[in-house]
Amino acid sequence: MSEKPLVYQGRVWDGYTITKNGEVYSYRYKQNFREPRICKHTGRVFPIPLKGKKKLLTICSKKNGGRGDYPAVGIRRTDSSGHVDGNQLIPIHITLAETFMIDNLPLPKGITQKEWKRTPSSVKKLVAKRRNFYEVNHINHDKSDYSLDNLEWVTPKENSQKSADFHMVKGDKND
Repeated sequence: MSEKPLVYQGRVWDGYTITKNGEVYSYRYKQNFREPRICKHTGRVFPIPLKGKKKLLTICSKKNGGRGDYPAVGIRRTDSSGHVDGNQLIPIHITLAETFMIDNLPLPKGITQKEWKRTPSSVKKLVAKRRNFYEVNHINHDKSDYSLDNLEWVTPKENSQKSADFHMVKGDKND
């Protein structure tokens, strides 16, 4: 299974990869000889090459913050200098969509499909940062099914409508 660097909230998270079936791996380094490499011109930290011990991360439920029981995985957040500043639970379905379904994100107004194909991936990642305009919907409404075939990009209005329609139909069957 091919691995890609993990993308969440439009950012590539150093030291983590994800596969199409939702397996998240971390690559741990010996911190004592790993100094962050910083660009002299921009001051940004360069990505760290993936080497070291590879570890499969366990998936848990994300129950904090009122977001429901979405499967999530815990990763370490780092600040701009590369030092760990905390842990964060990230939902698998959003990470999968941002990593593997970036090309399925609805096109910005005024851009054709032909122009989009020629757009550099760095610009496509910037478009993915517009996540507040799009949400990831589970087509079968099963939060634990995070397969790529079950995920789609929708607007918040579409997501609410699909959820309401699903629950209305489900409620009619119970009566």
